[in-house]
Amino acid sequence: MTRPLLLLLAALLAGCATGAGGGARVFGVVVDPALTGELLLDMRGTLVPLGGVDVVVDQLARLGGARVAIQGTARPSGVFARGYEMLEAPDGLPPHIGVLVVDQSGVVLRDEVDGVALALRSAELANIKRHHGARLWITGSLVGPQALLVAHWGVLIDAP
Repeated sequence: MTRPLLLLLAALLAGCATGAGGGARVFGVVVDPALTGELLLDMRGTLVPLGGVDVVVDQLARLGGARVAIQGTARPSGVFARGYEMLEAPDGLPPHIGVLVVDQSGVVLRDEVDGVALALRSAELANIKRHHGARLWITGSLVGPQALLVAHWGVLIDAP
């Protein structure tokens, strides 16, 4: 490879390591804003205000009790979030995150990570179906190669 191409590749890899736009990865548990009146992140017992990009903050506000990794900037006034990853759902289980699709074949979650369509099984299926097109998090047990028995779920972004 030529030297300019190697330098470009090194710069791109450095950008991937720190995340888009730089910043830090901050870990903590989202405190339910209904309990405190504001969005906070519990970082090992220290509560810090959580702000940032609107679409990100709106989703984090729905994740009270979830353990997250936030991509952003830690400031003396709090954490400014540009993105996030939900490491554990509020029930302590690893979540499946994706868009809910309801069609003639049933109710499925199109998983964002691997693109697999997980057929959902739940006593709450009627309630879940109302969120067709929404971005959801769901925890549960895989009961087949592409079927998920729902334990808990929540809406991250409402359907358009």
